[in-house]
Amino acid sequence: MASASITPPVTYEELAELEKEFYDVDAKLLDIEAELKADLYARRTSLLERIPHFWPIVFNQAPEEISSYIQPSDLPALAALKDFHADRFKGSSRSSNPKVTKDTGMGSVIIRFEFLENEYFSNRIVEKSFWFHRTPSDQAEFVSEPVKIDWRPGKDLTNGLLDLAVDVWKRELDRSERGKDVAKYQELVRRVVESSQMGVSFFAWFGFRGRDSMTTISTKTKTEKGTGESINRDEAAGTDPNEADYEEAEIEREIFPGGEELAIALSEDLYPNALSYF
Repeated sequence: MASASITPPVTYEELAELEKEFYDVDAKLLDIEAELKADLYARRTSLLERIPHFWPIVFNQAPEEISSYIQPSDLPALAALKDFHADRFKGSSRSSNPKVTKDTGMGSVIIRFEFLENEYFSNRIVEKSFWFHRTPSDQAEFVSEPVKIDWRPGKDLTNGLLDLAVDVWKRELDRSERGKDVAKYQELVRRVVESSQMGVSFFAWFGFRGRDSMTTISTKTKTEKGTGESINRDEAAGTDPNEADYEEAEIEREIFPGGEELAIALSEDLYPNALSYF
């Protein structure tokens, strides 16, 4: 009698590959949708310019995924919001560090706030870019870079937390390493712990980084001392005995842990469906 055929077990790698293909299709659909709707968004922007306080009203009536991050103290500043955009982009985009190029792939987005003159900050435009990146474990996630807001004296809604996050990040850039000014870094970690026990301003979101953008972007390199050899950090990460410590440090200094979720809600819900929240 012929032996019964044996069905091989499904491997984790097969499931992960299938999930990756689903993600790639979803990302392509987001880009295609944005391209098809570009003219419609342009017409909508033209119409909304004739509606007073449109965007402040939309943010006041935003879904819980967004409103839960908005503190009462944020509302007067958001009342000065003149225009809001969430635009998809793909290809390569340069970061503020000329040596760092981010391969954006698909689904990356730049979120742009345009404000009227207000008592809180002098910026008329504040924008934050999010790059979709695949981690060494093949997970897709957003990474970003802290964005400075030019607060007016005594009007910092983050109580110095955003400025501190930007300062620590710039120090890391200057060293082209994960080296940190210890005092500044420890102060940031302390402030993050304190802020977790109370409400954090919506504007602290501009300090979100995600997994360390200094190390998760595959084209970020360093020069090995004494050799001049360029080393890819992602390649080295798998053999770095301190990688777990690095990941813990990334969590320690994250001032807005829900930053990725908020970016997705703003770009995939609030912006395209703004008329529904008016």
